[in-house]
Amino acid sequence: MPQPKTTETRAYLYNIVYEPAFLHGLSDTPPDAVEKLNAYHPLLEEDPAGCIPELMELCRQYPAVPQFKNYLCVAYQYLGNKEKATEVNDWTMREHPDYLFAKLYKAYEYISINQHKKVLELLGPWLEIKELYPERDIFHAAEILAFYKLAFHYHLAMDNFEIARSQLQMMDTVDPDHPDTKSIRMRILLEEANIRRKDVLDNSRKDMYSFARPKKRKG
Repeated sequence: MPQPKTTETRAYLYNIVYEPAFLHGLSDTPPDAVEKLNAYHPLLEEDPAGCIPELMELCRQYPAVPQFKNYLCVAYQYLGNKEKATEVNDWTMREHPDYLFAKLYKAYEYISINQHKKVLELLGPWLEIKELYPERDIFHAAEILAFYKLAFHYHLAMDNFEIARSQLQMMDTVDPDHPDTKSIRMRILLEEANIRRKDVLDNSRKDMYSFARPKKRKG
């Protein structure tokens, strides 16, 4: 298991931990609820429809635990039911306004409908996790990866490719082999290839125009 890291990013210094127990501790999740969360996590992708009735009941049994609502939202996402996923996430945000993963889901919604200003209103103008939670000095690796993956997509949507690319540095620091880190790295490579292709096409058009333009006659 990776060891805790002290990471300095931009102007902030904080510790990154990897133990799942840390995330459970953020919401004071009782031990019996932790056992249920661990049991349902691998089932979400295998049988999301089968998980939904029991997850709804667990949301009622443990109203103070946001992870059950998050799992319910994920189950609807796997089923392609965006309307229900959004409904559950909005419920999560009302009941747990500081829960990061609900905020990130909502931020992706804003990006998808080009309401980029609302992303910054929700997550802060600098898109820095420490700005969003200034009282915290420790973050879980899953929080860091999810947050800066969102920041990447926001900056890419705003055509700020260089800033978008810089988010990978933070994700690489936390876990270079995580699927999210790998997907962002691949997306950056694709974007760089597109930029090079565009530059080649632009230069070709300039050369064609220069060649086709008639020369001025003397005299």
